[in-house]
Amino acid sequence: MYEKWNVILVAVRCSELEKSKMIINPIEKNCTVNPSKMRAIVIARDYSDALQ
Repeated sequence: MYEKWNVILVAVRCSELEKSKMIINPIEKNCTVNPSKMRAIVIARDYSDALQ
């Protein structure tokens, strides 16, 4: 749960040059967030919360 945005991060897709991978429940992993190479699947209270 990322309380700043009131969202629950469900999965992260990491795109590297040689491979792509999906991390399910990333809160249990020690992964560095790189917005230019990652896309996230989130759950939010409403759509406007997810965009902030």
